[in-house]
Amino acid sequence: MTDAPNPDSPTKQNHWAFLRRGFPVARATGTHIALFALFFAAACILKWDIATNLSSALENAGDPLLMSRWLYRGVEWLLGDVSGSIFDIGFYYPLRGAWVYTDHIFAEALLSLPVAAFTREPLAFYNFAALMTIALSGYTTFLLVRELTNNPWAALWAAVAYLIIPQRLVKLSLGHMNLVVTEFLPLVLFAIVRWARARDIRSAVLAGLAFGIHG
Repeated sequence: MTDAPNPDSPTKQNHWAFLRRGFPVARATGTHIALFALFFAAACILKWDIATNLSSALENAGDPLLMSRWLYRGVEWLLGDVSGSIFDIGFYYPLRGAWVYTDHIFAEALLSLPVAAFTREPLAFYNFAALMTIALSGYTTFLLVRELTNNPWAALWAAVAYLIIPQRLVKLSLGHMNLVVTEFLPLVLFAIVRWARARDIRSAVLAGLAFGIHG
């Protein structure tokens, strides 16, 4: 005859201890998701015209068309839809590798990849990337200021101020996305501050990756 399981046994206690350790991680992840959703909603409100018409909204008939094609070239390459070098964007023919002579927006191409599940319209990728760069600029600024001040309210106000600066909105409307890809600068500083305080390898790797992507 076997004894009934004891709820206070070490095995049972270790099981519940594991669950308790997991709850803070889940709560922290949920908090970050909610924060990013908040900033993305703010970006949609600021750029409501493109948020509601991703595939057709065009604020300017000049540079946005050019930049959207450059960005879409990066998306095509990432999806494996084209062969050859990612830098061959079809401009300045017959010059090859023309993208080398301008600012790359590889990070924005990565951020806009979810759009590929719904459409292959270049403007949709450009407009979605514009919303993402606004939202991520606010989110990464929040991380930096909270790390520096340990005050979430100060971090929130700083993030909102950084998110809505007029230059960002004007440059985006002109199609100068390469001038407003600012989400990685606060992220680099955040990772450097974290590394200076904790000397952990994850912060060092994050700083290097963010700096490399920012270009």
